[in-house]
Amino acid sequence: MRCSRYNILDVTLHTDAIHRGGGQLIPTCRRVVYAASLLAEPGLQEPVYQIEVQCPETALGGIYSTLNRKRGMVFSEEQRPGTPMYTVKAYLPVNGSSLAVSCSRCLWLTCFCDVQSRSASLASSARRPVARRASSSSPSLLSAPGR
Repeated sequence: MRCSRYNILDVTLHTDAIHRGGGQLIPTCRRVVYAASLLAEPGLQEPVYQIEVQCPETALGGIYSTLNRKRGMVFSEEQRPGTPMYTVKAYLPVNGSSLAVSCSRCLWLTCFCDVQSRSASLASSARRPVARRASSSSPSLLSAPGR
């Protein structure tokens, strides 16, 4: 999680000094943080490379099929004037960045570009089973143990 902050505004600790400590506060705080995280509609983020592939015209089909298989998005294709060489620029998720292009005549360069948010449907589908388990296992996520 990024950019998270939790303020503890009021705490009632045990009167005996020997019973005071993290064991009294940490389990309750953990439940509150879990509940707040689930209610905040978290999203998944994925790092993205900007790649530049230089290849001959005969290898363009292999480049495009590899980029489609790895969830890449081509945004520019230019031919060098007077040569059969093409320059293809695309965005490629880091997860699929192992470009196994079967053409030995291709040259590709990668550069970190951005962090992209994944679709909300993917994040909610990953969150739904966890929320269901949490709600079925304990009736109240915010109650302190032993109270």
